[in-house]
Amino acid sequence: MSYEQYIGRNVDVAAYRASGSTYVAMQPAIANSVDGGQAVTGFARLAQSFLLELLTVGGSVLAEPTRGCVFMQHASTGQWRTVGDVFASFAAALLAIRDTLKARETEATPVDERFEDAELLSVTLLPTEASVTIQLTSEAGSSQQIIAPLTTFS
Repeated sequence: MSYEQYIGRNVDVAAYRASGSTYVAMQPAIANSVDGGQAVTGFARLAQSFLLELLTVGGSVLAEPTRGCVFMQHASTGQWRTVGDVFASFAAALLAIRDTLKARETEATPVDERFEDAELLSVTLLPTEASVTIQLTSEAGSSQQIIAPLTTFS
């Protein structure tokens, strides 16, 4: 994107880098020597916002106590024993995430950055790591599968 395409848009620094053509495998990007510090906008900004909420333990951001959800708290406290546990945890987390993302939207928020829905499609669960595949949909109708690796939560 050239800088003109960012005029009038909300822009965040990319915390995650997307890879893949039929899905988006989210990889940490802030301290990446290849493309760290890039701007992110549009559907990628929505995907990043969703993941940051999913991976933030509720109440852990002191300045914003309503941020986050129970998802990673459940992971780190051993509540994920089965794939079904992860699905239940995601369902509970989605309620808080939806509220947070909707509360942050304004009339100026582009529709491709507005949260519509998310569905957990699949889970890979190992003793010290997991991977989740999520179908994320914006109010613009854009929809993409996001694969988020989750490691070392024992």
